[in-house]
Amino acid sequence: MSRLYWIGLPLLLALVLSGCASTPSVPNDKPTITLGQEFQVAAGHTATLPAGNVRVVFNGVSEDSRCPAGVQCAWAGQAVVQISVYPPDGTPVGYNLVLGSSAINADLATAGQYTIRLRALDPLPVGSEQVSPTDYVATLLMSKK
Repeated sequence: MSRLYWIGLPLLLALVLSGCASTPSVPNDKPTITLGQEFQVAAGHTATLPAGNVRVVFNGVSEDSRCPAGVQCAWAGQAVVQISVYPPDGTPVGYNLVLGSSAINADLATAGQYTIRLRALDPLPVGSEQVSPTDYVATLLMSKK
């Protein structure tokens, strides 16, 4: 009985803990933008506002100095997200949105009659490991001016 207990207990514990692990949410491959509601777009992907025929492309992250998860830092750091906005006329405009900056509205872009605000960037770095450029997901909010 004790041998079965020592073999079965770790297996049961591993099974229970694996059920508790959460899988990161992957955004829709082609998200649709609804004005005034947050949306997520993965690096290298495009979100579309059908009503205005506007596309927002998340080009990538040019800087990520945010404090890693589980680490205490003297400075929270910042992340710079690069997006391109394609208005109905098709001429793209590039923007750098900064999350964690002390500058006012560094997380905001104005594109024609719309504003786009960077609300979050996932995932956070962990320890000294860098986030793979394709793993980033930006949470944005688009509104009409």
